[in-house]
Amino acid sequence: MNSKQVFFWLVMLMIVTAVVNAGDQHGIQLKEPDGVLSLIQALQLAYQYNPELAVYEGAIQAGEARIIQARLLPNPELSAEAENVWGRDAYQSFDGAESTLTIDQPLELGGKRSKRTSLADTERYLAEWDYKSQRLELAVEVTKSFIGVLAGQQRLKVKGEIVHVAENFAAAVTARVEAGKVSPIEQTSAEIRVANARNAMMQAEKRLQGERKRLATLWGNPDPIFTEAVGELEAITPPPLLEALVELLPQNPRLARWEMEAAQREARYALERSYRFPDLTLSGGLRYFSETDTGAFVVGLGIPLPIFNRNQGSIIEARLHQELVSEEKRVEEMRIQRDLADTYQVLKGTYETAVSLREQILPAAQSALQLVEEGYRQGKFGYLYVLEAQRTLFEAREQEVDTLAAFHTAMAMMEKLTGESISTLRAWKTEY
Repeated sequence: MNSKQVFFWLVMLMIVTAVVNAGDQHGIQLKEPDGVLSLIQALQLAYQYNPELAVYEGAIQAGEARIIQARLLPNPELSAEAENVWGRDAYQSFDGAESTLTIDQPLELGGKRSKRTSLADTERYLAEWDYKSQRLELAVEVTKSFIGVLAGQQRLKVKGEIVHVAENFAAAVTARVEAGKVSPIEQTSAEIRVANARNAMMQAEKRLQGERKRLATLWGNPDPIFTEAVGELEAITPPPLLEALVELLPQNPRLARWEMEAAQREARYALERSYRFPDLTLSGGLRYFSETDTGAFVVGLGIPLPIFNRNQGSIIEARLHQELVSEEKRVEEMRIQRDLADTYQVLKGTYETAVSLREQILPAAQSALQLVEEGYRQGKFGYLYVLEAQRTLFEAREQEVDTLAAFHTAMAMMEKLTGESISTLRAWKTEY
């Protein structure tokens, strides 16, 4: 083997290895991480294991099978017939029988086979659109659940801070009680607040566990093993202009599918009309005469008489469904436009609220709490002033978490309505 041959086989080996590896990568079974989980990982797991999405994938395969079936010709029919048997006298046996063997082949008229195939094609394409729509629905559900986990983690963090603040304040109250500066009643009240804060943190932890389970069920795992979701809940961007979002609505799979829906109903109508034409049955065979020990060919042609059933009802039904396409599409357009308007108001409102909380309310509440706590230690403010300042700050912190979660959920809904990715939406021009 010379050097050129060696080089050739090495190249072939590399190509085969690359192909095999590519096939292995395509069939890789993803696993839920036992540590941190990103949104991309959550989406990949859901795409691979979500049982509902698998149903839509199966519908596409079923559509391909219908195309195969639609293209098939009718089967011929083999028939055998014996005449003049088991009678009387000379016909008591098969001696005087006439035996006929024929093959009957139906001949479809009116273009039924091509129209049947066209209908199966459009139904397969509709299944693909339904799959795209369901995949987008799943992506939104995963994103919403992932946001729920992020928000739950943040709420738990806030509750932990409340416990920490309550414990530090209770220690400060205890010191003032021991110094004889305030009543022991304030110490009891502070200890109760610590207990309540710990209970609230436990409830937040249970709520977080529920959010984790809800997310994991989207890829068929009722017992999640990931420990933490990682993402940027605090990152917000101004909403795009509403006019720009409206222009993207035709990309929504729920709307885009209606073009194929119209084609499918047109194909259905054409197929039903083709059934007005009766199919011929061509037959041919051989007949054997026992008495003379001779044979002869036989041919025949059969045709149904469309006197009563000309498929009138099915044709009318298909035509009515065809005429309703534009109205049904308009109903869907109005529903999506309404959802867009509602979602946009939520998106805009949560953005403005989040900005107000971040730039004004939270800094002011934090500053007020520091001043009141310091004043309490110096005896300038009473116990109730401190409690009110703490309540104001942490209510604002929790409101911020809820607002950020609502903002990102609305962005996910906007992706569903426009068929555009969130990263692309964030690049659009805004009014802010």
